[in-house]
Amino acid sequence: MSDILEGLVCTGPLVHVASVVSASGTALRFRFVSVGPFTVVERVAARHEGFSPLLAPLAVSLSLPLGPIALFLYDSRVAYRAARLVAGGAVHQSFGLEDERWVPLTEDGEPMLNATPVSVSQLVPGEEYATVRNAIDLALQSLTGNQLQWSTVHSHLSSGHGRSS
Repeated sequence: MSDILEGLVCTGPLVHVASVVSASGTALRFRFVSVGPFTVVERVAARHEGFSPLLAPLAVSLSLPLGPIALFLYDSRVAYRAARLVAGGAVHQSFGLEDERWVPLTEDGEPMLNATPVSVSQLVPGEEYATVRNAIDLALQSLTGNQLQWSTVHSHLSSGHGRSS
């Protein structure tokens, strides 16, 4: 089944992050998941609702009491990944398709990890590629210093664990 995920990754314990998010008065519903020293705040919504335009302004305001936040948007139906690094009440960096890098696949469908990664504008039509650097990982790298990757966040969100509010 495809995934449509959007949310925030914050530094700090789940109880503190959940308290600050709840006190914000937002109408959005969330599920909170602890991933090591980080808290993932996943928006809970019906699949047909799409990404919320309220999440980015909320991240900006939450970055004042919580510190730096990585906002992520992910839709596996169309291989869409985007992210922003927010801190001090402002968006500091945005990451999208133009920041991602790919390598070609071998005949067996495995990534050619010794190949030079290329940008979207360098992809050869008809060739198959694997992403080796994606937009969400870039935001997480900026936030966590390589302590957390999107694959780990995605796995935790897919497991169904967490606390809803």
